[in-house]
Amino acid sequence: MFNEEVLLKNDDSKKTAFQNLQTMIKSVPDLDYDKELSEYRDNRYNTTDKTNNISC
Repeated sequence: MFNEEVLLKNDDSKKTAFQNLQTMIKSVPDLDYDKELSEYRDNRYNTTDKTNNISC
């Protein structure tokens, strides 16, 4: 029913995709949540202030 060549190609594509995803994964010990959150806030709100004071 299916072409065997297409099935093999799809299987190789899946393996390659998962290998690429594995290289993007950070293990938990490598993450500094306070630093990540601080950087996100700085980028999101364009602040250099490290306090939580947000004025409207």
